[in-house]
Amino acid sequence: MSSDVIRFSTEGMGQREAKEYWADHVGDACHGVRCDFRNVEHFSASTEYADFDFGKITQFWVSDIQAQRLPFHISRDGLELLCVSLIKQGNGRISDNSNELFWRPGDVYCGPVSNPFQVEMKGPVEFVTLYFEKSWIRSIGSVPTGLFFKEISAMSGWGKAVSQMMLEISPKSIGDLALPAADIAENIAGLLALCAGPDTAPLRASGRSLLDRLRADMRDRLSSPSLSPIGFAAEHGISVRTLHSLFSAAGTSFMAELWTMRLEQSRSLLTNRRLDKKSISEIAAMVGFSNADHFTARFRKAHGVSPKKYRQGSNEK
Repeated sequence: MSSDVIRFSTEGMGQREAKEYWADHVGDACHGVRCDFRNVEHFSASTEYADFDFGKITQFWVSDIQAQRLPFHISRDGLELLCVSLIKQGNGRISDNSNELFWRPGDVYCGPVSNPFQVEMKGPVEFVTLYFEKSWIRSIGSVPTGLFFKEISAMSGWGKAVSQMMLEISPKSIGDLALPAADIAENIAGLLALCAGPDTAPLRASGRSLLDRLRADMRDRLSSPSLSPIGFAAEHGISVRTLHSLFSAAGTSFMAELWTMRLEQSRSLLTNRRLDKKSISEIAAMVGFSNADHFTARFRKAHGVSPKKYRQGSNEK
């Protein structure tokens, strides 16, 4: 479950008031950082955040700013969180005592909040951040320490998949998607594990056989909007880590396969003349989408046209 989306903004404030407000309400109270302001003549910022059972999601819109997470903050709050951020607009630089990472639109940063770091943003900047509780991450797999202060580029590989997912979520949207927020977060965590590199050997015959059974069961249950890695693994008597490992060894992920299956099945249903009287919302529900708008957006992104136009084009052939 999520709490309501909470918003902080400096809109309508004078410069001195805006900086004090941001430092007190956001920099210190919410995220445990000390804020410095690169442009002393102008500063504006706003943030939205929501708490979920896996941690927290935030979204920021900020003019030029510098921030530091100091040993004081770390010892004071004792947080065991993994920070995963994607910059949507602007540029940034993140550094600690021995590493420096330049941040470009679409790139993802991953690191613990239990280590000191410095961030410099050249605005205007918009970025979204997931704060995973490390205990939650460990419950579904291992913490991807190999990604800390490493570039996770949006240009290729699993980094592209992480970036695309992060681009679609926000504190307001994540609670309205077809899957629970924790399942979305779990998929991102699984993709991060893939970015860190495979930690399983190629599938043996027994593993391939189990993966085939899992895929067959997924196809049979596409209409269920609550199909999730945690529940699905439990039903098959395997751990969530084993589930992710099986799909990882096959070069994919549970959620990636689920989305692909649902969209492929929807294409078949849309071209079935016996279902012409079914609405787009009904077709969406038949493949597990509880939100028709989300289904339409996913379908258009995958196939280049809306479900309605796809159906019309099929009927004209």
